[in-house]
Amino acid sequence: MACDYSQVELRVLAHIAEEEGLIEAFVQGLDIHTKTAMDLFKVSENEVTSLMRRQAKAVNFGIVYGISDFGLAQQIDVTRKEAQQFIDRYFESYPKILTYTESTIEECREKGYVKTLCGRRREIPEINDRNYMIREFGKRAATNARIQGTAADLIKLAMIAIDDRMKKEQVHSKMILQVHDELIFDVLQGEEELMKRIIEEEMIHAMELKVPLVAECKSGNRSNMPELPEVQTVLSTLEHMISNRKILSVKVLSPEVVQMNPDEFSFRLTERHFLGFKRRGKYLIFEMEDCALISHLRMEGKYFVEKSTDPIRKHTHVIFHLDDGTDLRYHDVRRFGRMELIDKSTDYSEFHGLGPEPFSKEFNAMYAWNCTRKSKRSLKMTLLDQSFVAGIGNIYADEICFRSGLRPESRVSKISKARWEVIVQCAVDVLSEAISHGGSTVRSYTSSLGVTGLFQLQIDVYGRENQPCHICGTPIKKVRHNQRGTHFCPVCQRRL
Repeated sequence: MACDYSQVELRVLAHIAEEEGLIEAFVQGLDIHTKTAMDLFKVSENEVTSLMRRQAKAVNFGIVYGISDFGLAQQIDVTRKEAQQFIDRYFESYPKILTYTESTIEECREKGYVKTLCGRRREIPEINDRNYMIREFGKRAATNARIQGTAADLIKLAMIAIDDRMKKEQVHSKMILQVHDELIFDVLQGEEELMKRIIEEEMIHAMELKVPLVAECKSGNRSNMPELPEVQTVLSTLEHMISNRKILSVKVLSPEVVQMNPDEFSFRLTERHFLGFKRRGKYLIFEMEDCALISHLRMEGKYFVEKSTDPIRKHTHVIFHLDDGTDLRYHDVRRFGRMELIDKSTDYSEFHGLGPEPFSKEFNAMYAWNCTRKSKRSLKMTLLDQSFVAGIGNIYADEICFRSGLRPESRVSKISKARWEVIVQCAVDVLSEAISHGGSTVRSYTSSLGVTGLFQLQIDVYGRENQPCHICGTPIKKVRHNQRGTHFCPVCQRRL
C-alpha cells in the first residue's frame, strides 16, 4: 500500500507565503493548476485548455524551485520572453509569493541560512558568492529550501505518528519505505481498511497548516524484487566465492525466512556442498548433492561472505558455516526474503508458474504473439508478468520499451509478429548488457559482495525524468502506469 501527499509543496508554499488566492483554492478543493491557468490567462474554468493547464502546472512547480525564464521556456517550449511573461503574471496574481521569495532571499543573504517551519537549518553560503551563476543558484536554493525542507519535515512527522498509531492499534503490517512525499507499506491481508484509515488520518493531521493536507492510499499486490541482472550478478559472484565449499552447520536466527522447520532446514544442509549455481527468473538456486536451496532476495536481501570470527551484523538471519573458515551470511533488513529446499530432480521449467527465461529459445516472437494477440494489457505490464517471461522488472521493462521504439502503455494486441521479433531481441540485448556491466546500482543487492554495477551508465530512460533523450534530445517523461513509475521518450517511442 502506498500513500502520498497531493501537491504538498504548493500547499506549504501557500501557508508560508500566506497567499490568500492559493489558500482559498486549496480550501475549496479546486484543481490548483486549473485555478492558476484561469489567473494567468484571464479565462473562465470552462475555457481552460489542456495546454493552458500544463503550462500553469509548470509555472506552479517552477516557482517552488525558483525557476528562471530560461528554465521555464525549456520546459513548456516557449520563448524566454513568453516564459518571463508567465512568471510576471503569476506574481501579479499571487503577489505574496513574490514577497515571500524576495524576503527569503534577503534574509538568507544576511544570515547565510534559511529555516524550515520546524526550525531545521539549511546553510546556503552560495548566496553571497562573487560568481554570478553560483549566487543565482544560492537564490533558487534559498527559495526552495524552506518549502522542500518543510515538506521533508512533514513526512517525517507523519511517519512517527503512523508508527505510534500502528503500535497502539496492534497491527502486524509494516512501514517499509519513504520516497519523497510517499510512504510505502507491506500490509497484511485483513488489515487493509484499518491501515488505510491509520495512514490517511495521520498524514492529514501531521502538521497544522492554513490549507488542508490531502493524502490518498492506493494498494496492489507487491511485485517481487530484485531484477534478473542483479540476481545473476549475485549468483555469479557467489559461484566464484563459495563453489564446492562444504556446509559444516547452519544457524537459523529468524525462522520466518526459511519456509520449513528450522531444525530440519539445518539438518538437510549440513555436510552438503555448493555444487551448482543456477537462476530461474529472480530466484537463486544453489544445488547440493540431494537437494537445491532456493533463495529469493525480495526487497533488501543480501549475502555476505565473511570470516567466521567476524562480528555478526544486525539483521543477519541465516548463517552457513563453511569448511574454509568463512560464513555465508544472509542479511535482510525487512525480512521479506525467503528460502526453501526442494528436491534436486525438480523441473525448474515449471517452477512457481514462471514463464520462459528471456534468453531461452522458448521466448520468441511466435510465443509472444500467441500469448498476447487477444490481450487487453499494455506492453509494459506484459513484460512485467512473470508468467509471460521470467525476471524482468520495472527498470528493464522501461529500457526494453525504449529500445523497441514503443510506448510502455501500447496495447500488446496491436503488436505484430514482426514487431515482437524486435521486442524480444531488445529484451535480450538490454538484459545481456546489464549483466555484463554487473547489474544496476539503482538497487543495493550486489554491493554486499563487492560488486559494483555499471549498467546505470547505459540507462536510456529509467530514472532520467526531464533529462534529454540520448537519441533526439527531447526531455524524458515520467508517468504513472498501473501504479508504477514509467519513463519514456515522447518522440522516439510511439503508442500503438
